[in-house]
Amino acid sequence: SVAPVPATDAINFSAKEMIRHINIYDMNGRLVKSQMSVNAENFTMQRGTLQNGLYIAEIRFEQGFVKRKIVFSN
Repeated sequence: SVAPVPATDAINFSAKEMIRHINIYDMNGRLVKSQMSVNAENFTMQRGTLQNGLYIAEIRFEQGFVKRKIVFSN
């Protein structure tokens, strides 16, 4: 799961299996943020310099990945 949506400062990722990596893409498909070696079932990613808007989070596991929409706003 991904929460909160929309997020202001950070986004929380949780899964029933080990999250390996998280990639954040803008709506043009450009990689704008990446978190390698997460290796946890729960992880909080700080917003950092990401602007307000819609993004796609690609959450990678040992056996595949899922994509989720995330939104950052003030």
